[in-house]
Amino acid sequence: MEWIDWEAKGLTEDDLRHLHGRNVLSADHQKLGKIHQVWNPMNEVNSTTLGVKTDAQELWVPLFAVQAIAKDHVTLATTKDQLKEHDWITPPPGWVPSVDEPHRSLF
Repeated sequence: MEWIDWEAKGLTEDDLRHLHGRNVLSADHQKLGKIHQVWNPMNEVNSTTLGVKTDAQELWVPLFAVQAIAKDHVTLATTKDQLKEHDWITPPPGWVPSVDEPHRSLF
């Protein structure tokens, strides 16, 4: 599996904002869910984590695990079966739920 340096490929922080709402596909083209949050605590493209809502859970996918970005979806560099090999169900360090997300408890 090859990880991509998106900053070196010219992706900007402004481009990151447009990822919200896009579908997320696995490398074997299985729909996993939608990007509901783009979290970039260090204001660096490669430190970005994508919050992905699936039918079963929430995933926190590091941007470097994205293989391709298209107009309406992103494709990961991992297959659906390989997802369990990654700890992408744990929120990234320092992430705190927003008060604007009423379905989440802050306590």
